Amino acid sequence: MVFDNLRYILGAIILAFNPLSQKGLSTLLGFSTSLIYTTLRHLHSVILVPTDETGKIRIFHKSFPDFLQDNKRCMDPRFHIEPATTHGGMVINCLELVKELQINPCSLPSFTMNQDVHDLPQLLENKVDGGIQYACTYWARHLRLSPTSGDNTDQVIDLVNNMLKSAPQWIEVMSLKNQLEEVIHSMNSLLDWLDRVSGSLLLLDMMGLIY
Repeated sequence: MVFDNLRYILGAIILAFNPLSQKGLSTLLGFSTSLIYTTLRHLHSVILVPTDETGKIRIFHKSFPDFLQDNKRCMDPRFHIEPATTHGGMVINCLELVKELQINPCSLPSFTMNQDVHDLPQLLENKVDGGIQYACTYWARHLRLSPTSGDNTDQVIDLVNNMLKSAPQWIEVMSLKNQLEEVIHSMNSLLDWLDRVSGSLLLLDMMGLIY
């Protein structure tokens, strides 16, 4: 369990598209901040872990994540991080958070324009946890790098369906972050992944592996 937690937390830190704080990582992974800090306490020579829960966790040098992801160099399975599998786990975590979004998370008056909201970034930070903001922004990037077959594929597809049902909430957060262009990129990534999933299923069917 200790090594599972270590690998899970390190994988999220290493493969995150933007540095996360202990608080954000806690929301994304469902771990307490104390567990995250305790798990990383012996790695302060290679990872910056601020004592402030809102400070960003950063890796000092690229050689560390490169080593952990290379199974020819990191041959101990307790520490090796498989990128595709880790991305697959992270997209599940992201989509679980996205589907729980509430309409109008910042409680703005109807028809309010973003530019009319005083200090909108701080308001958004106060109302929407950094881990949830990360999930909204990067779920599709993790999806693009996730496996297109295996035990978790059906779960991911179900979560995507649930997320699309609450698309207005997700798009609203992206609008509040002034990142609406990311919505288009996300949908393109989703279509690309679904196309590859369909191709994998067709190949298995042709090989007689689907009954």
